[in-house]
Amino acid sequence: MGLSISRDSWILNIFRNNKERNQKTADYLDQIAEEASGVVKLWESVVNVVLADGLAEAEGNATWIRLVERPEWTIYSKNIPRSRIEIFYEKVSNVMGKNSKSEMDYMICRIGTILQKRKLTREIVEEELQRIKEPRFFDQNNRVTGTLSIKDSISLLNREVEALSLLAKEFRTKI
Repeated sequence: MGLSISRDSWILNIFRNNKERNQKTADYLDQIAEEASGVVKLWESVVNVVLADGLAEAEGNATWIRLVERPEWTIYSKNIPRSRIEIFYEKVSNVMGKNSKSEMDYMICRIGTILQKRKLTREIVEEELQRIKEPRFFDQNNRVTGTLSIKDSISLLNREVEALSLLAKEFRTKI
């Protein structure tokens, strides 16, 4: 598997001389890979429910709710609370580039956006997958040709998690 992220990427070079920052960056990459793995597992279970029953709702799935639900807002908060999936998007954007809108084009982020709907039917999932055009991938071998099927989306995401995990491991070996 080849990573679509250059091995000379700024993330791999920027903190080369600072061990503490290197360790924090490695931990950050591990967290991203772990969260991505959680998104893929959730997507697979949601897709299986949709294929079997025709409808999947977040209300019946604690993992799904924890991913898309925003923490309760309090008057003491300076920032509007974000859901775990929104925090995941931010982490991906911070690591992969400076323009957060373009980083949302990664396949795993596009699937996360579908999961934010909280109620999915087979038709909704198929329609949303058809809207995914030229997504960005962490694994350069991944491609979407034509219409993306529901089952293909699971295997694509699994390969994306493998690529993210590989990136995290490669970074950790370089520090």
